[in-house]
Amino acid sequence: KTHATSPVPRVGHTMITAPNGRGVLLFGGRDSNDDLLDDVWLFDPKAGANGTWTQLSSGPSKRRQASMAYDPVREQVWLFGGRRGATFFNDLWVGALGPTGDIAWTPAGSTMPDFPFVRSDASLVFEPVGDQLILFGGRPDSSLLASSAQPVANDLWAYRIDPDPLSGEWHSLAANQPTASVASLDGTHIGRARGGAANIATVDSTLVVFGCTTQGLGVREVDAS
Repeated sequence: KTHATSPVPRVGHTMITAPNGRGVLLFGGRDSNDDLLDDVWLFDPKAGANGTWTQLSSGPSKRRQASMAYDPVREQVWLFGGRRGATFFNDLWVGALGPTGDIAWTPAGSTMPDFPFVRSDASLVFEPVGDQLILFGGRPDSSLLASSAQPVANDLWAYRIDPDPLSGEWHSLAANQPTASVASLDGTHIGRARGGAANIATVDSTLVVFGCTTQGLGVREVDAS
């Protein structure tokens, strides 16, 4: 369907469920002129005959291949990492739709002693049993790798949201260094990048990983304590 107002064509963007059942949010990416974007759009499929797009306040900074997750408990969205050219990010932001319908972004966990290394294309999901975000894999800065033969990460991290989402802490759930091999470090998962589509999900406290850059299905219990 065509719309009078809509985002420009792009790749490398991120799309996630919007808080409060408002539709879906779209963030960033790269347009047809190879320019990076930081715009945020809300699509409401129930408005009008074909749904409507509304542009909101810009996101944290221009980037592509960032990771986002929806937290239905607090009706918030989370944004992590991404890249701008050769610069990779590992910043964490939380976004909430205000009473006027616009979105406000706030940095989270900026004073943590330990956190995931910079990356793009990671998978991010909200895990409700432990009230936490789970971050898996992605493409790190190649300078972090001993070899560029398979530049994907296979680390697993949890960001504990409760009691204060803005000052939570990252906890490594597995080896927290990038690897140049797709071989499993601990027999539970293998390195992979998101490749533009989510490849992790949670069922209760079980994390399910499938496919994308590398193939195979992995299942792992996530500590919810």
